[in-house]
Amino acid sequence: AGQLRDFERYAPLFQQIREREWVLVAHAVVVPPGFAANIFRKPDGNYVVPVVTSWGGNSTGTSFDVPVILHFPDVAAIRGVYLLKADLSGWFRAPWKRVGSELSIRIPRHHRASLLVLAKNGVFAAIDGDGTVSQAEPSPATLTVDNWLASPVTVEAAVAGMEDSFQLTGHASRSLTIPPTRFGPSGAGKVDFPIHIKYGPEHSDLSFRQQLSRLPSLEIGWQRKVQAYAGQPASAALYVI
Repeated sequence: AGQLRDFERYAPLFQQIREREWVLVAHAVVVPPGFAANIFRKPDGNYVVPVVTSWGGNSTGTSFDVPVILHFPDVAAIRGVYLLKADLSGWFRAPWKRVGSELSIRIPRHHRASLLVLAKNGVFAAIDGDGTVSQAEPSPATLTVDNWLASPVTVEAAVAGMEDSFQLTGHASRSLTIPPTRFGPSGAGKVDFPIHIKYGPEHSDLSFRQQLSRLPSLEIGWQRKVQAYAGQPASAALYVI
């Protein structure tokens, strides 16, 4: 049963690196000590960057705000960065910026394995934010549909029981709001909702269940100034003001 669960968690990540081509550029990916990463080019011209925790052990902790720096010839062509996670199903928008000839990306909550998709082209749908909602007062989730093609696409979206259809011009985006009343329970400490996107006959449909972690409000409000690994024993100081 445990092996089956592992396969189900990691299968979406493995699917993204099928038929990939290794990008042979020196120091193309830089991650902090304790992590390993690589970069591959997909047949569609987009890139994928798997990031894994490189130390052994059975901890289920989470690393916060893992920085990933990329330097390769196609940096200027990247239009969006998306994140797949081993601990949550679904797609997330990753925080990123271009700094000169480099891409600077942050993985907000890394759990053993993450995969970044660097998009030059295509149509994507992903959740904004770090994948968490408050246990006490959950906020709405935002799904953003991005069209990185030069041509327009017609989108038919069925999200958490709500339906919408619209046309996206080339290099345009549109956001959809999912109220927390549409979230359903999804195992211990998680909620989820279904997403099904049709992009027209020339593009493959996108269908998955989007998961979010339910966390205490105190943890969500944490500014994450300290780079730490939740799940490992460490000293801490508490200041009451």
